[in-house]
Amino acid sequence: PSSTITSAQWQAFLFELQTTPAPLFVNVSGVSSFSVQTSVTFQAPASIVVGNLLLAVVFLQTAAQTPSTPAGWTLGNTIQNGSGSTLAWFWKVADSTIFGTHVSSWSSSSNVLSFTYQFKQTDTAAPIGALSQAEGNGTTVAVGSINTTRADSTVLGWVWGNTALPPLPSGFLQRDSKSFGTGNGRLTIDQILVSGTASPAISVTIASGNWKAYQIKLLSPPVPRPRRQIIINRR
Repeated sequence: PSSTITSAQWQAFLFELQTTPAPLFVNVSGVSSFSVQTSVTFQAPASIVVGNLLLAVVFLQTAAQTPSTPAGWTLGNTIQNGSGSTLAWFWKVADSTIFGTHVSSWSSSSNVLSFTYQFKQTDTAAPIGALSQAEGNGTTVAVGSINTTRADSTVLGWVWGNTALPPLPSGFLQRDSKSFGTGNGRLTIDQILVSGTASPAISVTIASGNWKAYQIKLLSPPVPRPRRQIIINRR
């Protein structure tokens, strides 16, 4: 670009701005058998790509259980409520070890439901951002919103009801839902493209029972610093 000005000292800056795409849902594995046991082997999604983010969910019908974290995985969080149930989730950036066997176990026999999600375009060093969570017993599921701190992040919403499949929260796009035995879950996605905005708060009505809800921010790789060309001319 060029422009004509009156004779004077001037500077011109040219910036090449670079962005990174938001994380995207790829697929989800099948559901493990809903049966009474003390361990579960994580189900693998089809066509795992090294570098993609994997999120494994373990739902136990019996409360006061602590599912173990398989080697190479990181515990995201565990929620237990009263005499109802336990929900734990784990994450791992896929590498060559992902094609092995990954087992989570606990102390007392419980009905278990487990499956694994795959996302692409996530930060391979630190893919998990802020977390908002809640649990309770009743007919209203409510969990607060998440403010974004990085452009092109994606907010993942989980709503679990111990009696019936919850409805889709307002402002979210359905990606997958699971229903088996007495454990019911819904995966929803809300993509945030502008830093500083917030995901919708979740508020849905379910049949009375134990429930759990999450919002989890998935991060894309950090945006590279802009390339800058400086042109200086003195007259």
